[in-house]
Amino acid sequence: MLALLLFIIIRWQIADIVKVNSNDMAATYQKGDALLVNKWRRQPRHYEVVWFTYPLPDSGQKAPLFLQRCVALPGDSFVIADKVLLVNKAPLNDTAELRQNYFIKLDACYPDSNSLLQFGLTEGGSISEEFDFSYALTKKQADSLKRYPYVVKLEPKLEKKTLPDETVFPYSLNQKWNLDNFGPLYIPRKGDTLRLDTLNLPLYETLITRYEGNRLLVKKDSIFINEQAAKWYVCRQNYYFVMGDNRDNAYDSRSFGFLPEAFIKGVVTLSLSRKH
Repeated sequence: MLALLLFIIIRWQIADIVKVNSNDMAATYQKGDALLVNKWRRQPRHYEVVWFTYPLPDSGQKAPLFLQRCVALPGDSFVIADKVLLVNKAPLNDTAELRQNYFIKLDACYPDSNSLLQFGLTEGGSISEEFDFSYALTKKQADSLKRYPYVVKLEPKLEKKTLPDETVFPYSLNQKWNLDNFGPLYIPRKGDTLRLDTLNLPLYETLITRYEGNRLLVKKDSIFINEQAAKWYVCRQNYYFVMGDNRDNAYDSRSFGFLPEAFIKGVVTLSLSRKH
């Protein structure tokens, strides 16, 4: 009985074993992998993988739990420039085995099942009838595939800086951002005073309302928070920016924006699954 009670306390307060439920972290973790999470640690460091409650669930549905990598901390300035991550103007040292989408042109043939298995082509497929394909690959996979005799062209997918994506946070054409070219974005920390105007308000609207429980109203060029005119806002908690290692196929902070500290459930400390 005592052992069972101790097990329950550990699972509830100290650590938990969670299963990867999406492909956001491929190729680092595969769907179904078991990971040990430290639930005491809810303030991750750069590049640690966090377990968190998805901050913007559909109305009436239980919020899912995600696993993604923390790439920017409270107080950081964050930029993505042609897929390169910059934190406080310095490139982030990506040590994980990242996966991204590649365009592939073959010489008048389709890959057979043996080729798909040999090169690990599991995410993607044909994009035209002219032997054009798109697959999510690691750099190692891409280098191996280049030696395939029927590959005419292989290059990473890259969105242009001048091509805004309205599905990318903050969903405003005032910030012409996309998945590959994003920011600069300041990551708020507790106690920060944010200057507000109608141009930058889309960056902070969800933070002010959903995450910190305020009423927000815009009348012409004036902003009102809890019925009071506001040109500034003081943050009441820390925020983070997270991304999946499956960079072109992850639904992460580039889509939902800041991750509030209150939504973080723990930090991954160990993979309990065999190395892939």
